[in-house]
Amino acid sequence: MIFLILMLFDKRRHSAFAPIIYNYMSKDCIGTEAAMTINFKLRGNNLEVFLFGELDESVAVKTRETLNYLIDTYSFSAMVLDLKGVNFLDSTGMGVVLGRYKKLRRLGRGLFLRNVNAQVDKVFATCGLYDIVEKQY
Repeated sequence: MIFLILMLFDKRRHSAFAPIIYNYMSKDCIGTEAAMTINFKLRGNNLEVFLFGELDESVAVKTRETLNYLIDTYSFSAMVLDLKGVNFLDSTGMGVVLGRYKKLRRLGRGLFLRNVNAQVDKVFATCGLYDIVEKQY
């Protein structure tokens, strides 16, 4: 069973905290549920994106589509992914982050990571992601 809510706010309202509230609920074979909520706001020349939930295979496609929508819709020089609310990330989630880095680089924009928790930080460090994507403190 899949439950999806996607609310996109008018980009002219970018001065307020403009959420893409996207709760993607999917049950896997053992009955657990996965959800991801994405909020964003434009601050100066940066698009700040706040992720909440587990960034794994169950939400990777919708998360990638949502981030691509933001990249294609808004004008900004750098995207800042705030991962404070991400409590788990697997290789599929790593692919989402790396793919957005490549897309942004092709467009002449930057990608920065902020508020990375210890578990996710360990994955990024082990895989060498910090060699190409800057971590903000």
